[in-house]
Amino acid sequence: MEAPPPPENLHFDNLRPIKVLGNGAMGTVFLVHNLISDPSARSPFALKVSRLHSDHRARWEITVLRRLHLNPHPFLPFLIGSSETNEFIAWAIPFCPGRDLNILRHRQPDNVFSVSVIRFYLAEIVCALEHLHSMGIVFRDLKPENVLVQETGHVTLTDFDLSRTLTISTKKHERHTCAGSKKYEQRTCIGSKKYEPCTCAGSKKYDQRTCIGSKKCEPCTCIGSKKINSARVLSVTRATDTNSAVYGERSNSFVGTEEYLSPEMVRGDGHEFSVDWWAVGILAYEMLYGTTPFRGKNRKDTFARILTMEPKFTRKTTTLTSLISKGMSCQVGPRHGNCRYTGRPKLLEKEPTRRLGYEKGAREIKEHEFFRGVRWNMLTEVVRPPFIPSRDYDNVGLTVETIGVEMLAIVLMVLLHDCVMGKECTNIPTQLSSHTFRYNLLNSNNKTWISEVYSHHHLTPTDDSAWAGLLPRRSLKQEDEFSWRMMYKNIKNPDGGFLNELPLSDVRLDPDSVHGQAQQTNLEYLLMLDVDRLVYSFRITSGLPTIGMAYGGHYLSASAQMWASTGNSTLENQMTAVVSALAACQDRIGTGYLSAFPPEFFDRFEAIKRVWAPYYTIHKIMAGLVDQYIVAGNSQALKMVTRMADYFCRRVQNVITRYTIERHWLSLNEETGGMNDVLYRLYTITGDIKHLWLAHLFDKPCFLGLLALKADDISGYHANSHIPIVIGAQRRYEVTGDPLYKEIGTFFMDIVNASHMYSTGGTSFREFWSEPKRLASTLHTENEESCTTYNMLKVSRNLFRWTKEMAYADYYERALTNSVLSIQRGKEPGIMIYMLPLAPGSSKATGFHKWGSKFNDFWCCYGTGIESFSKMGDSIYFEEAGNSHALYIIQYISSSVDWKSGQVFLAQKVKPAVSWDPHLRVTMIISSKKQGASSTLKFRIPFWTTSDAKASLNGQAFSPTPGTFLSLSKQWSSNDLINLDLPITLRMEAIQDDRPEYASIHAILYGPYLLVGLTDGDIDLRPDHSLTSLTDWIIPVPAEFNSQLISVSQESISSTLVLSHTANSITMQKLPEPGSNSSVFATFRLVFTDQNNMNSQAVMLEPFSLPGSFLVHQGREQRLAIGSYSITWNNSVFYIVTGGDGTVRLEAQSEEGCFVSNAGGVVKLECDYGRSDDEFLKATSFVMRDGISRYDPISFVAKGLRRDFLLQPLFSLRDEHYTVYFNINQ
Repeated sequence: MEAPPPPENLHFDNLRPIKVLGNGAMGTVFLVHNLISDPSARSPFALKVSRLHSDHRARWEITVLRRLHLNPHPFLPFLIGSSETNEFIAWAIPFCPGRDLNILRHRQPDNVFSVSVIRFYLAEIVCALEHLHSMGIVFRDLKPENVLVQETGHVTLTDFDLSRTLTISTKKHERHTCAGSKKYEQRTCIGSKKYEPCTCAGSKKYDQRTCIGSKKCEPCTCIGSKKINSARVLSVTRATDTNSAVYGERSNSFVGTEEYLSPEMVRGDGHEFSVDWWAVGILAYEMLYGTTPFRGKNRKDTFARILTMEPKFTRKTTTLTSLISKGMSCQVGPRHGNCRYTGRPKLLEKEPTRRLGYEKGAREIKEHEFFRGVRWNMLTEVVRPPFIPSRDYDNVGLTVETIGVEMLAIVLMVLLHDCVMGKECTNIPTQLSSHTFRYNLLNSNNKTWISEVYSHHHLTPTDDSAWAGLLPRRSLKQEDEFSWRMMYKNIKNPDGGFLNELPLSDVRLDPDSVHGQAQQTNLEYLLMLDVDRLVYSFRITSGLPTIGMAYGGHYLSASAQMWASTGNSTLENQMTAVVSALAACQDRIGTGYLSAFPPEFFDRFEAIKRVWAPYYTIHKIMAGLVDQYIVAGNSQALKMVTRMADYFCRRVQNVITRYTIERHWLSLNEETGGMNDVLYRLYTITGDIKHLWLAHLFDKPCFLGLLALKADDISGYHANSHIPIVIGAQRRYEVTGDPLYKEIGTFFMDIVNASHMYSTGGTSFREFWSEPKRLASTLHTENEESCTTYNMLKVSRNLFRWTKEMAYADYYERALTNSVLSIQRGKEPGIMIYMLPLAPGSSKATGFHKWGSKFNDFWCCYGTGIESFSKMGDSIYFEEAGNSHALYIIQYISSSVDWKSGQVFLAQKVKPAVSWDPHLRVTMIISSKKQGASSTLKFRIPFWTTSDAKASLNGQAFSPTPGTFLSLSKQWSSNDLINLDLPITLRMEAIQDDRPEYASIHAILYGPYLLVGLTDGDIDLRPDHSLTSLTDWIIPVPAEFNSQLISVSQESISSTLVLSHTANSITMQKLPEPGSNSSVFATFRLVFTDQNNMNSQAVMLEPFSLPGSFLVHQGREQRLAIGSYSITWNNSVFYIVTGGDGTVRLEAQSEEGCFVSNAGGVVKLECDYGRSDDEFLKATSFVMRDGISRYDPISFVAKGLRRDFLLQPLFSLRDEHYTVYFNINQ
């Protein structure tokens, strides 16, 4: 390989930043250009920037790269240059535009590589490791993310901070001796064939044996010696700061990614070069199967599997299998697959001295039959790589011209000051950010699991230096107040022209509307909650007497908003009593502190110790008190929240004074909710500069910094921990006028909408954001946490108020309609869900959380849920500030509004949407309260309508344009009438996933309504290719079809049974509840063979969820089944024979005298012979009752070549199984 140019000293002033490539525990990686290099040869390179607190790892990586520069290899990087300041260290390596093997694997069909591709990449990785080992370097962190694809398509390894050097032994290791003298009691064998390692599992006493357990497990022994007390393979001398260890005194460090750790590292036995060959085996398996072989339910389970289990193989890849494990010898040739087990070494051998590569190193692996035909000395010349990435560097990310001068300054600040420290902006292990995970951990009695989870609990530092121009470098003093006010006066003022929402008290929902019914259901639930139980834990904490038992959750904001929305006096008395009870608790404590838990939680928070999000709760309490003051007018609540703010201001000031401001930033890695938001709100009320100062200190810089850089890099973050921070940043813009925070909010909404949003409008998978445009892999029962939608609606609402852009109002409508309305279980008060499942064939009643309960499941999503349904009217109407007197109507929800500043009362009536009449019809009746007053009404014309939309004012016609506002101005008089007629269109929407294999995955929408198919998992919807329009194969269900729905029942001794179909089998089942999945299976539509004669007795029974299929018999004495009309028409027609007692019998048209019969729960066609008349008559007599399930007014049938699907709105379902995304090949 040609020697690379010598490393240079880098100067940040000469670097042109392009984008953030990624973040890790050590720092941030940027793509940059060097402006002083030859323009004709200028190529971008990757620049790693790290704080000096981790300089030992950074310096070691630079040392390795310098050595590789002197001894280069085509599959290993080299050092381009480095730089160091008083606080930071940075180094540059070649940029690899092909990303890493993990990303590349996920772009493959089924997320796996073919065997030939695996051979190509493994061959290059083996060569790279061979070169490292020849230099005495053991890599120790091989995984797909650390294997990058160069612009040539060849690979290179990266991230050497966990590597170390071992002195290469010149002697051959004996495999049949023990290491150490007979007198040394800590020795064990390293390879005798007679050596039997312990393999038992489960002992609570872990005595440093190689086993992980068994109560009867004896200590491991060497043949010919006495029992010994330790199972360590060799005595260990830990490495010094020089990063070297003599071979034979193996490294005993516990490093690496847990699924790739070798058994000896898990046991702590000491390790050497063969740990890299073990990792090659894990990598090969993952490339073949898409998962690692020993992945367990948790860390402990993974380690147990590594020590005791063998990998499982299902693909016929025999030579690769023999390389990885099983020690198989395979015949190669036409009779591929003829294999037998041998004692040959393998990569995943748990005893390192028997592992492939231990004796001869890489040469032993190269000689394996899997690599037969590989020309090792010509890998870069002979073989064309399977994937060659694009070289279009300028389109890799945001260029300087795209970012702009202000953003370039911020990028350079980050380069110098490392604002964005890494993805570990939340707790490590990452799953600790998950409320579900922490709840399970909190309620677990498994102390071993808890200890293991927290054994690696640490927080990655963050820094605020890039924000130094906006934050004080010392605690605020009294004399600073004037300078702060001057600073904000000098910042560019907000653009102005913000829209204001109308007060909830001025808006009333139509109680018959979908939204009005949801609000009423929520009101009934709030009235169920008991004051004493709500404040129980607060009284315990303050030392006051308690009554009853504790509730959890947050209530104050929801009750204030619901009172404003309804004026319910009972609720007003109840929420006032709660505030008074909390005030008594605060007075008893005496410091201003108020919470359901003691202040010691914040001692742990500030000490960076384990604690579960105490500031999240404080935010909810403070926000509730602010809402009680602003919305409900309770002045006591303002005094309470001000005392709380002053208390926490002192706490934070003490942390900064005692330690540093960086220590405070570090603590923000624990979830803090929307503390910045509520403090900015409080500042607008009090004008107290302390509240503004404290709000700034909760603007989490490591996360907002990414957004300031306009990097779509939110994947891996806990969604609901960070959306409230963005809301707070938006509030900062409104309060201070700082345009940076407007840009942050705008960019955040853009990337969520473009890369992380489901068709419901929701976001997040298992509470976290996934990789951008990779949503097809995330469809699961644990999608879009309800809290995230609640908060995303706030983000979009703010953006609409600032910009009046239609896209934000369209998003609000989508998320409110499909996500928020979907989390209530019909009209049952207090029954809501945490997650909204999106997996094919999923149900709101299944998954981990399922439906909650009224008094036992006060999840965070219950708190936000009751708030969402308490303020359904807050985003229908907005008014323009100033003298313009304009009212924006952006949601079509039946309601009325008293627009005081415009002196107008407006009543909006929306005709419920139906499938058979594709129009949304809205009537507005305006009454002027002041003669001669002129004002403007602006109506949102949504994007989903057509150019055929119509509007009229007192009969005068207008032609509004979709995606714009229809503006009507006049001096309004009583009974002015406005009509809107908006055609509703069907459309398909591709899932946000740019991988070609998912290009056919689509959702189906009807205007703002997401339509889901009632299926148990079938997603293949293949329309006839001759049908070009959606309306050709998505057909509305006519209104009269509901009158044709029946359930066929029969009384048994103890219960009512109904005819049901499951898995093509027809049986009699217990009568199900409406809204259950069983009710879908127990409902049929009567289809009359003579459509012109509905009194005809010849009918077919079409299953509710299987349109186009029918109940069919399969001959005499045979079970009934479900078949398609075209194939089984003759066997699908039955005559209804009525009885004198109100029962009916179903006689097969094609088998005279044969009737549908219940034969002990199995439904057959039985004929009138061989049985007594009474017995036969009873078995064949049924009652036809109204169908248990009903068609929603918005119902369609999607016609496919193989089967048809019933489509209904997601919000209309309760426990029914459904599919959101279909595989539509048209």
